[in-house]
Amino acid sequence: MIGHIVYAHGSPCPTLVLDARRLPRADAPLLDRLASARQWLDDAGAGHVLKIALVEPCEHPLFDLDYRFVQALPLGPTAFDLRGSCGHSILASIVACAESGSLPRLTPGMRVRVMVRNNGDHIVCEIAEAGRESALFDIHFVQPAPKPLSELLLTGAATTTLDVAGEP
Repeated sequence: MIGHIVYAHGSPCPTLVLDARRLPRADAPLLDRLASARQWLDDAGAGHVLKIALVEPCEHPLFDLDYRFVQALPLGPTAFDLRGSCGHSILASIVACAESGSLPRLTPGMRVRVMVRNNGDHIVCEIAEAGRESALFDIHFVQPAPKPLSELLLTGAATTTLDVAGEP
């Protein structure tokens, strides 16, 4: 897989799905490469693609797919957030991996177990229907242990004050 652009129904934009094995592991060189990809997308008229999924077969025997989500930010081609996840992009990744041969052809009843590297989520995606150009999924989030509320919040606090033009 070189790269696929996949749109999951209901998503605010398509996802660029890339093979993580072909990219640097460290954040700084990875973000440089992603900035180049984002510039290329913009030049090709696809600047609206703001979701990037980095995927590869999982080495852990309980999972099929390693998934890392990168949110491109509207601040410019070098602005990214590495902390989140996106269910639509997970589904887009499964479709792209099946299309490229990284996963078997999608069939009803098949389950794809996804390890989300951003936040440690374990997700099981069961294919309910599969067609030539579409698939319908049932998603199951598997939590090994409850997480404290502070770990679910981006800053660890219930509220965050942002300064905008010097004003809180």
